[in-house]
Amino acid sequence: MNDDLLKLAVALKDIKFTMFTTVGEDGNLYSRPMATLEMDERNFDGRLWFFTDIDSPKVQNLNNDPHVNLAYARPEDQK
Repeated sequence: MNDDLLKLAVALKDIKFTMFTTVGEDGNLYSRPMATLEMDERNFDGRLWFFTDIDSPKVQNLNNDPHVNLAYARPEDQK
């Protein structure tokens, strides 16, 4: 694993939730909280996994435009 991926894995490992943002068919951004599955920082390859219902609007959004934004935050230590 390269140093950048290791830094990202270490930064994210203790943050359980993210705001998962997709682009709707109308071009608007839609955000919702999602829980990131457990991650092994030693074998992290940059992929993050989430579970959702196959019929959810976010899946429809991803089928139309695969771009996403993930916003992680841990305010107690300003990360």
